[in-house]
Amino acid sequence: MIYSLKKLITSLIIILFATTPAFATEKLIFSLDLIRHGDRTPIESIPNSPIQFKEGLGQLTQKGVHQEIALGKNMRQQYVYRYHLLPEKYNPDTMYVRSTDMSRTILSADAFLMGLYPPAKRSPYDRPIPIHVVALDRDKLLVSKPKKNIFSLVYLYYLYQKNWHEMSPPESKLDYWSKQTGIPITNFKKLGQLADNLYIRELNHIPLPNGISNEDANEIISLDERVMLKAFEVKQITDPMGEEFLKTVKNYFDEAVHHSSSLKYVLLSGHDSSIMSVMNTLDSPLDKAPPYASRVNFSLFEENNQYYVKITYNNKPIYIRKCGSERCSLLQFEKLLSC
Repeated sequence: MIYSLKKLITSLIIILFATTPAFATEKLIFSLDLIRHGDRTPIESIPNSPIQFKEGLGQLTQKGVHQEIALGKNMRQQYVYRYHLLPEKYNPDTMYVRSTDMSRTILSADAFLMGLYPPAKRSPYDRPIPIHVVALDRDKLLVSKPKKNIFSLVYLYYLYQKNWHEMSPPESKLDYWSKQTGIPITNFKKLGQLADNLYIRELNHIPLPNGISNEDANEIISLDERVMLKAFEVKQITDPMGEEFLKTVKNYFDEAVHHSSSLKYVLLSGHDSSIMSVMNTLDSPLDKAPPYASRVNFSLFEENNQYYVKITYNNKPIYIRKCGSERCSLLQFEKLLSC
């Protein structure tokens, strides 16, 4: 009797889950990932405290390679085994990969692909998997560039000057930091070069330049992050790339819905600025700079012959204000481009 009751309950639970629409019919039909490159060396050296990095300046480190491989492995679990979006062995017809024309983003894409499709899961002809690039000065999809019209340029100049006046530390501090480091800190760009180097030193437990305390370093790094986040909330800076990006995602989704392409997955390898531009264009600006190997995902699902879009940032669902939800119907998503 007890056994029969347990069996009945088990059967009812199976029926319940099997008839739940999301469980029974939700299907991932297309996915696009925008990733930030992994851990890297500083972009610029500090003249009064130079450090030799074996990779050179602005290059992906071994730590960065491992970060991207791990991310690719996680995505393999999702795309191959959970959703069955991609085949177990690499098929060039099902995916497309593009990177900005920089060594650290190209190598990051390659490392990600090593996790997604390790060599044993590729044919000898597919090693390595092709990574497409566009010259930086022509890349509208992954490189954030301000609008070029005169009104936008004048506004940005005014904003730049205003922010420097309002946010920069006292002149005495700037002079002191400049003297200790050999970097003349007269604008946000120079401050950012110093902050980047100090941040990477802290990450890797490398001694700070003489005369720069931990408090100094944290103040410089924090100020640079605030300035960057503030800049990437300005539509004139983010929208050119962000709008091109969302238009591209829409086109991929349309092809998936109409079965006009064999593509199932697109990987785009960019920068923190790429991610911030997209998030701001979605009206979901970030409150912290994207860590290395961050990921923004756009996924198209089909459920009961209806299509909807989910967007996540580092695996957390994004609330899309213009859709009033954490998911948009495909029609709502397409209307984001005309808002």
